[in-house]
Amino acid sequence: MEDPIKLGLYVLLLLPGFILVQTREYHVLREKRPQFEKTLEILLWSAAIWMVACTIPWSWPFFGRRSLALGQVQDAFRYFAQGASPDWPELLTVAAAFFFVSVCAWVFVAANLWGYLRKGRWVNGLIRFVSGRDWYHSVALKFFDQNVDRIVIVQTPNVRYLGTLHSGPDTKDDPYLILSEVAYFLKPGETGPNPKPLPGVRWVLIKFSDISEVQALASEAGEPAQVTWWPGKVLDRISQLWRMGE
Repeated sequence: MEDPIKLGLYVLLLLPGFILVQTREYHVLREKRPQFEKTLEILLWSAAIWMVACTIPWSWPFFGRRSLALGQVQDAFRYFAQGASPDWPELLTVAAAFFFVSVCAWVFVAANLWGYLRKGRWVNGLIRFVSGRDWYHSVALKFFDQNVDRIVIVQTPNVRYLGTLHSGPDTKDDPYLILSEVAYFLKPGETGPNPKPLPGVRWVLIKFSDISEVQALASEAGEPAQVTWWPGKVLDRISQLWRMGE
């Protein structure tokens, strides 16, 4: 019975590092890495988090049982230094569980906060000044992220499209982009309005490898699509006022 409990406790100790790495990647990296590299990072972050949580007397909320939890853990290991096996079930106490959940919760909050701040203009500008890089892991991701909901022209071998960029690749393994409100430019010899709309077509899925060029139109021609739902109108108006004040 002791071995499964011991293994489970060891695995649970890696949870804060896992939460930190996964949450950070959700916000800023979003790229696949070798599993060994990711596992090693989780191990190192977990060790660092527990060193900080167990050595620094936090005064944040929900850490009130820290001393009680650490005391109970020390009591469970009191015979370990003498070569005896620790009593693993004694580690499963309410105070220890509360302390563990608190550490995981604060790691999750801190990781989300860093994810939002990392994309901020001031933080990103400072890091870019020091390192020469922004948070985007590829030029394509930066282009698509900054031009979502703007009018773009997409050149493929057979067709040249005009439409609103609905979504683009956000990982290195995502091979497609989606255009909405799509029209296409006429080929020589064709008649009709140019560009010609595609009635009844909601989205067009285009393979990224088939694209030879993508143009994002200037703000005068490529303003974001109008938001029809009421909260979206409020946020859109706040965004406009913010841009006017810059």
